Amino acid sequence: MPKYNQYSNAPTTKKEKQKIHPVWRGIGCVMIVVIPVFAFFIADFLVKSHESLRWVLIPQSLIASKLPNPLIWVTIFYTVIIALILFLTMGVITFVIDRFFGPPKRGPYDVK
Repeated sequence: MPKYNQYSNAPTTKKEKQKIHPVWRGIGCVMIVVIPVFAFFIADFLVKSHESLRWVLIPQSLIASKLPNPLIWVTIFYTVIIALILFLTMGVITFVIDRFFGPPKRGPYDVK
């Protein structure tokens, strides 16, 4: 008698269980592009309005006087910082949502 007949289902393989829906991959690719662009616009706004926002610091060592835009390095510096903060925030939100709504953790008697 065979282990699996026509009336019973064969166990699913590990690859079949861990397939990610293509929409989620697409959203991840879009976020990789959108977050740095969004961070650049925020950083550009902060650098341009640093006179009214006194907490925005512009280090003198990052000002390049020979370039057409002397504050480009400051803008890139703030873009990197803001992008990292946004990626960190998105990661924490994802982990919290997965913790509350994801599958329960495996116990000592669960099969891997």
